[in-house]
Amino acid sequence: MAENSGRTYSSIGPTGQQIGQNVAVIRGQQGVTTEQLAQRLTDVGVPIKASAITKVEKGQRRLTVDELVALAVVLDVNPSALMLPVEVDRDRPVEITGHGEVPAARAWQWVDGHKPLPGRASREQAEQFDQAVRPWWLRANTLTVADLDKPRFRPLDYDDPENET
Repeated sequence: MAENSGRTYSSIGPTGQQIGQNVAVIRGQQGVTTEQLAQRLTDVGVPIKASAITKVEKGQRRLTVDELVALAVVLDVNPSALMLPVEVDRDRPVEITGHGEVPAARAWQWVDGHKPLPGRASREQAEQFDQAVRPWWLRANTLTVADLDKPRFRPLDYDDPENET
């Protein structure tokens, strides 16, 4: 087993612990039982038993990336809302697995693809971060006002329940 800052890779790290806490909080806010959440996951093709969800919430079970995304889908949140604390002061330190502590605001900027983690990129790399982490059609530095008038840059359409036929 490899070691990282005294933690073995088989143990649940800070991000995994946070995911468990967030799943429990969001599930509670929605009034959903672990059995109901397990059924929702089964319905989208990613079965996880209710007992496994309890273990995730207690920091006793890891999630695969597919399980994390499916949880975000069935809980109607983005994956970032599962990985980082939501109700937190922006300056409070948040531990990022593999990096260490950073202020919560900076952690959110990194997870949402706005800025690299502090100390991880040179000035030039930091300036190119947007280019490296986004598809071309979302890169802030590549679009002009004239580009937005072109058909391929049309706004994304979202489902509108009032417009359903």
